[in-house]
Amino acid sequence: LNKWAEDHTNGLIKDLLPHGSISSLTNCVYGNALYFKGAWQVPFVKSNTRDRVFHLLFGTSVAVPFMSSYENQYLKAYNGFKVLRIPYRQGDDTNGSFSMYFYLPDKNDGLEDLVKTMASTSGFLNCHIPRCKVLVNEFRIPRFKIAYGLD
Repeated sequence: LNKWAEDHTNGLIKDLLPHGSISSLTNCVYGNALYFKGAWQVPFVKSNTRDRVFHLLFGTSVAVPFMSSYENQYLKAYNGFKVLRIPYRQGDDTNGSFSMYFYLPDKNDGLEDLVKTMASTSGFLNCHIPRCKVLVNEFRIPRFKIAYGLD
């Protein structure tokens, strides 16, 4: 199965199943592999990345690299928070079928309340999607990397 995953993902996923996870007691194995390397529809310019203040929980803050852009953005303000949608590039698809969403509370200490509202409101995510681009002078988000694996 690991060989299959490696062959079918062009070597990007090599160890789908950890060594020793299949034994003589194993009756059946179902496996699946998914690899997504998203590229932004409008890429960030590396030279615009600068250290800025990032507010942590409980009132502390640190300096971290922020990506900046001066492009119009899918952004909408709601009562107590804002939502930013950044579409991924998908070949010739200009509809932005895949996007990443950022939810920013208006208050530096507002994350806990925003998460509670999201969890207690049915359909919250579907009701808070920016659908139109708006003019922004500059917007910034912390630079990040996402990786995930299962055992």
